[in-house]
Amino acid sequence: MRLLESVPFRVLDGGRLSNNRTIERMTLFEREVALRYGNYPYVSFRMFGLGSGREEKKD
Repeated sequence: MRLLESVPFRVLDGGRLSNNRTIERMTLFEREVALRYGNYPYVSFRMFGLGSGREEKKD
C-alpha cells in the first residue's frame, strides 16, 4: 500500500482475494452506467464513512 501513496486518488485495501469478484462486477457496472449517461471515463464510486484516508491505521 505504501507504493500507492503518491497516486492522486484514494486506494483502499479490498481485503481477501475472494472479494475480487464483487469489485470487478462493480467496475463493470460503473462503466455501463457511465457509458449510458455519457460520462465515461469520468465516473467513480464514492464511499462514505471511511474518513479522510490519510489517518494512520491503529492496530
